[in-house]
Amino acid sequence: MAIHTFGDSHAGESHQSDINVGFNDKCKRNGWPEGVNHHHMGAVLCNSFGTKGFELIDISKFNLREADTLVFSFGEIDCRCHVYKHVNESQTYKDVIDRLINNYFNAIKLNLDKLSIKLREVCVYNIVPPSRENDCPGIDTPYVGTDKERKLAYLYFNKILDKKCKENGYTFIDVYEKYVGEDGFMIRELSDGWVHIKDGKYLQEFLNKHNIN
Repeated sequence: MAIHTFGDSHAGESHQSDINVGFNDKCKRNGWPEGVNHHHMGAVLCNSFGTKGFELIDISKFNLREADTLVFSFGEIDCRCHVYKHVNESQTYKDVIDRLINNYFNAIKLNLDKLSIKLREVCVYNIVPPSRENDCPGIDTPYVGTDKERKLAYLYFNKILDKKCKENGYTFIDVYEKYVGEDGFMIRELSDGWVHIKDGKYLQEFLNKHNIN
């Protein structure tokens, strides 16, 4: 049995990724414990996975085995620099996120339907708390929307992830409250100095508590 994460950098980055063959940096787990198989797709939007499906990820082509656990991790990039590009008089940020997540879960289902093995568990990882636009000086990080607007988007995105996981029988890996400060933004001491968590103690606690291994 093994854990496989699929997604953006919040799912962990590894030079051993089946897709990023040329990735030569050391493994950046971004809070995940040792022994997890990271399949880093790059800076990929939830929107891209939801609309491109197999063109982007076909998990049947990976070395998955009976009773493995899969974790999907997309959406932080969308909420940071994509959602508010599409907010206008005819659609709110909630409308945009509802569409993103419906497509996201459809893409997960299509992938799962191709598998001929029985998995132990299918999980969806929360998006981690937002960083303020001025939290990462010297790092070229795109932001769209005000800090307040993006905070609302992150909260709503996780709310709908939780709802869809319950509807589909998936496990929602929710450690958001452990990494968010009283101001509603990422606790910087637990971050990597950018937009990821670094101290994975609370993620490890969740995995242990729910026997995800």
